[in-house]
Amino acid sequence: MKILKAFKLSTPEREATDLNILYGFLLFTIFSCIILFCINWFYPTIDDIPYLLIGGLNLFLLALLNYTKSKFLVGNLYLSIWVAILVNMSFYSGGVYSMDTFSVAFIPLMAIALIDHKSGLGWFVFYLAYIWYMWTIIETPELDDYYRAQTLVFNKTYYVVGGMVLATFTSSIIGIFYFQNRSLITKLKAKEIALKEHVSQLNRQSALLKKTEEDLKRSNSELEKFAHVTSHDLKQPLVTINNFANLLQGHLKKKKIEDKDTTQMLQFIVAGSNKMKSLITDLLDFATLKKEGEIAYSRMKIEEVLDSVQADLKGLIDSNGVTIKKNNLPALFVIPVKINQLLQNLISNAIKFRKKEEPLVIQIGAIEKNKHWEFFIKDNGIGIDKEFQHKIFEPFKKLHHSSVYSGSGIGLATCMHIVKLHNGNIWLESERGKGSTFFFTIAKDLQTIPTENSVARTAENSTLLQTINN
Repeated sequence: MKILKAFKLSTPEREATDLNILYGFLLFTIFSCIILFCINWFYPTIDDIPYLLIGGLNLFLLALLNYTKSKFLVGNLYLSIWVAILVNMSFYSGGVYSMDTFSVAFIPLMAIALIDHKSGLGWFVFYLAYIWYMWTIIETPELDDYYRAQTLVFNKTYYVVGGMVLATFTSSIIGIFYFQNRSLITKLKAKEIALKEHVSQLNRQSALLKKTEEDLKRSNSELEKFAHVTSHDLKQPLVTINNFANLLQGHLKKKKIEDKDTTQMLQFIVAGSNKMKSLITDLLDFATLKKEGEIAYSRMKIEEVLDSVQADLKGLIDSNGVTIKKNNLPALFVIPVKINQLLQNLISNAIKFRKKEEPLVIQIGAIEKNKHWEFFIKDNGIGIDKEFQHKIFEPFKKLHHSSVYSGSGIGLATCMHIVKLHNGNIWLESERGKGSTFFFTIAKDLQTIPTENSVARTAENSTLLQTINN
């Protein structure tokens, strides 16, 4: 049954087999015509069929098939030659009683075998019309006796040779189909074996990928635990240094042995320890962005998130005289705490890199696209040279010295990761002295959790933790 189903499929192997069968019929007919011509040469009384002409026509069809690869065209032309021969001979060999008339019944069967069922149906209609015509031309008993008598006109050699040709032709039909279909079955079995091997390889790769995924998840979990432990261990000495620096400063002041240089050095110690503590906190936040299995998306109005950010930064905004303009902010499925962090980082950066000589104005808005929303945060700050813009989203890349602008250089790298969690992108358009515009996108279909590249995440975590240890 599987083999029969395979034959119904339109595959290159099946099409090639159909053409090979037709090639076989044409070659068989050509060689048969040559043999029968030779026999007729030695026994000229058999019949007067133009074997060379038939062989020549089949040779032409062979060339036509090789050029067009059309079994419909060549197959029907091939059957037309046989019909012309048999119908013509039937009028001289007994009409409806003739073996030639009987042989026309094979034409629809050959059409089905060589071409398709539609051609077979067409030739079957022709055969019915032909038989009906042969039946109706016998209108009188005398004409009926005439056609019956015609079957005895030819000598016994005609019937013997005709029967042998018919038997040979039938056997050849079966042989051609048998060997070609065996060839097709062999090819299909070979493809089946190759397919099974390919499926087996895919299964092995799938198992390997599953194991790798499990190892990566375990590695990520261990790295995050390690990050928390390391962060705590690193912060503790800094707290001690900070406390004892303050105690030492108080002690020196109490003993009245404090001088300007000592006070400045102690202040450097306190500022350095505070900065290191802040850096460790930022590193931990960046390294432990939640994995996709732990992410909870909820539908939020981005304007409400922005209001919350403005409330958190109220002191900073008011003290610097910042004006924030907002418009057209949609409601989307997001990770609220991460969007809050994203907006806070971008607004804080705009305030940090403002111009001292003019009030800062920040414009926040969004444009709806086909599959996502495109947000923008535009300021009139100091701007960034184009040659440095590609570096700002990399961890620890700072364009200004800490003495001029404070910070760990992780904020924008964190923003990029938050945007990726929302199946989006983030980029910058800026010009030195003319302000900056940060763009980021958030996908509309975040009811489902996006897939994160675990391998990349593991590498990033490893790099960050290595940095912490160093």
